[in-house]
Amino acid sequence: MERSERLTQAAAVLVLFAAAILNASVATAAPQSKPHDTTEAIKNKAPASTERPAQHANSISVTICLVAALAYLELHVSCTGLMSGDVRSLDWLITCPLLLIEMGLLLGARATDGVVLLAAGSSALMVITGWDAHTSSASFCYGVFFFAITALCMYNLWRRSRSTRTREGAVRLAAAAFALWPLYGIVAASVLLCGSSQAMANIGYNVLDIGSKGFLGLSIALLVLSEQ
Repeated sequence: MERSERLTQAAAVLVLFAAAILNASVATAAPQSKPHDTTEAIKNKAPASTERPAQHANSISVTICLVAALAYLELHVSCTGLMSGDVRSLDWLITCPLLLIEMGLLLGARATDGVVLLAAGSSALMVITGWDAHTSSASFCYGVFFFAITALCMYNLWRRSRSTRTREGAVRLAAAAFALWPLYGIVAASVLLCGSSQAMANIGYNVLDIGSKGFLGLSIALLVLSEQ
């Protein structure tokens, strides 16, 4: 089991660093929006940010993937002596709000949109209150509560995206990414309620992080390239 856990950690490091590098390369090479793009967006009653939602999200993905990659590198080599749970929780505390902002951008909203900020704040509270979700039913319930708020915000953003000119590929990508989030709760519940080992839970978290951060970052970069 320990070998499998370390293998998934190593895979996470490789995928996340690869995603961060690709996102950074795409962000550097991507053409900036021209002034007339904003004019056209106004004429068509669509926010300028919805014209290239993947390009805006790609910039945030660089930070998300880099932070997560460094966290997994620490988990794999244990160079600072921090407990693995602390490293993972600190990683999530930084990356979860950024992921919500990233998905909000994919759905055509602005980073300063109130619903996006509420979703990001709720996700941070979800991580903080669910810190001991594996051992405390109260922490698990608080985590579920704040996840429900986050999910409602994302549903609101998704509905709004249907009435704007947000590109369908970006919307589908955001929906697919958020669909992975409930699985984190299922993994936590498997330890709290079913007695699964912490090592098995860690493997589950590793795989989910590879998908929700690494593969999402790679997909966003490829989407930006396809739109150029």
